[in-house]
Amino acid sequence: MPAKKAAKKPATKAAKTEKEAPKKCDCKECKCDCATHNQASIYVLVAMLVATLVVLVISIGFNISVRDLFRPSTYVYNGMFDNESKGDKKDESSFTIISSGAVIDMVKNNKAGFLIVGEENCLSCDAFARRVASFVEGDDGIYRVDFKLDEDTDDVRAKALLDVEDTPTFLYIKGGAVYDRIDDVKDATNLEVFLRKYLPSEDTEF
Repeated sequence: MPAKKAAKKPATKAAKTEKEAPKKCDCKECKCDCATHNQASIYVLVAMLVATLVVLVISIGFNISVRDLFRPSTYVYNGMFDNESKGDKKDESSFTIISSGAVIDMVKNNKAGFLIVGEENCLSCDAFARRVASFVEGDDGIYRVDFKLDEDTDDVRAKALLDVEDTPTFLYIKGGAVYDRIDDVKDATNLEVFLRKYLPSEDTEF
């Protein structure tokens, strides 16, 4: 009598589950939640690094700009005042017109003199210059700067050094700073007193 074949036992649920269990995900080649989370973390980190670099660059640029406003005159401006103060560029009142760069050089290199601060195409500035001219003979070390309506970098730097907001303004520059000033240029009496106080004498050189 032939031997009976042993009946195969059905696989248990545990064994079946073990066979069909998926491979463990290493998050490298799939799109599981773990991989998505890791990618998001990387994006956030990159964004933070970029933001930090941007802030650093802006901060460095700002510090350089501010330091540049107040540092001693560099080769960019050196000699500009001496050259332009002897130049032939005059306004209608025969005052020598100098550039913003020359004003920076004038202050930083301790030059002395009067400075009419105006703007381009400014009728009240022209009228004030004529009023000043009525009190003096010749230019008497009086210079004029007219800032551009569309200010450039030198205009901004010069205005910061002179602390000027409105025009016309009349300044006396001495010792590397604004020594005295008249902001109310309509007062003729104050203007005359101001001029006589600092006009050239045997003890004053411009």
